[in-house]
Amino acid sequence: MPDRELDFRIREEPQKLVVELGGVLDSDSAPNLAARFAELPKNGYRQVVLDLTRISRIDSTGVAVILDAREGLAKDGVTLKLMGAIPQVRKVFSLTLARADELSPEAPDRGWDPISAAGAAILRGWRRAGESVHQFGEVTYWILVAPFRGQMPRFAATTDQVNRFGTSAIPIVGLIALLIGLIMAMQSAHQLRQFGAVIFVADLVGISVCRELGPFVTAIVVAGRSGSAVAAELGTMTVSEEIDALRTMGLNPMRYLVVPRILAMTVCTPLLTIIANLVAITGGLLIGVFHLGISASAYINQTLEAVELSDLVTGLIKSVIFGTVIGNVGVFEGLHVRGGSEGVGQATTQAVVSSIFLIIVTDAIFTALFYFL
Repeated sequence: MPDRELDFRIREEPQKLVVELGGVLDSDSAPNLAARFAELPKNGYRQVVLDLTRISRIDSTGVAVILDAREGLAKDGVTLKLMGAIPQVRKVFSLTLARADELSPEAPDRGWDPISAAGAAILRGWRRAGESVHQFGEVTYWILVAPFRGQMPRFAATTDQVNRFGTSAIPIVGLIALLIGLIMAMQSAHQLRQFGAVIFVADLVGISVCRELGPFVTAIVVAGRSGSAVAAELGTMTVSEEIDALRTMGLNPMRYLVVPRILAMTVCTPLLTIIANLVAITGGLLIGVFHLGISASAYINQTLEAVELSDLVTGLIKSVIFGTVIGNVGVFEGLHVRGGSEGVGQATTQAVVSSIFLIIVTDAIFTALFYFL
């Protein structure tokens, strides 16, 4: 995977060669390091300094490659000196019986370089974008192409996920939608009452809920409730190597784990949006009847006249896209967890934050498209 690539930089200094490593040094990237060591220009250098300052994580395989390289260089009369390591890296060296005392206690303070930081952030974003596109392509294949090749989606698993993400989310979505409807009606009534036009509360609540607030609020709730659950679940499976076990057994994780969750999220979000729309309009109806003195029939008729089919379709199209975005983000963060339980927590948080950000961006794009078209 791209985020497992090892950053390998060589800097020549008088009488020595400085090798700077960055990233993750584990069983996946260690063979690459061994090959790089074999290609080092040893002639004319008495010492090779291995700078581990930017290594964020290392395992026993990485330590073994470094020790083998030290022995190989020693045969050529070149010494290998280790320099700089964060406490986690030093701990792994100690556990593998390597000479951790050769490492400096702390990584040297290089100061903050804004250009390097910006460049690193751009590279990370580019890599994540490429991985996201690759994942979306795989999901699209298993949903749209694989069924025509005799590999149908796992509908039983999808149904279970629909029950988890949809049915159990109805109470919280309904409660929030009801409060949104009540708030919208009370706020709009305060202004419309000055003009004697309180009947138009029905128009304002109905149109704003169906076009914007219903899909948006539902997506936020689904992202916080279900998107985080997907990231945590798949993240736990990743760090416990259950995903690797599936691949070992010849089972494709995309088909067996990812596709059912994304399909369920895509189906549940518009259905929950419909429920949210109805409940929010009911909230406005309650304010109209018990606070503004509008008859229930008049309020309902005004809503039906104001809300057009295009308003409903616009909101439902948005909700389908929102569900797909939430599902893909949750799966992506879950499958790219690094570390243990701390990594799972970070992935869960990142899934919610990224989902909400992408929901807002997507909402703005589709709102602009529907407005100009």
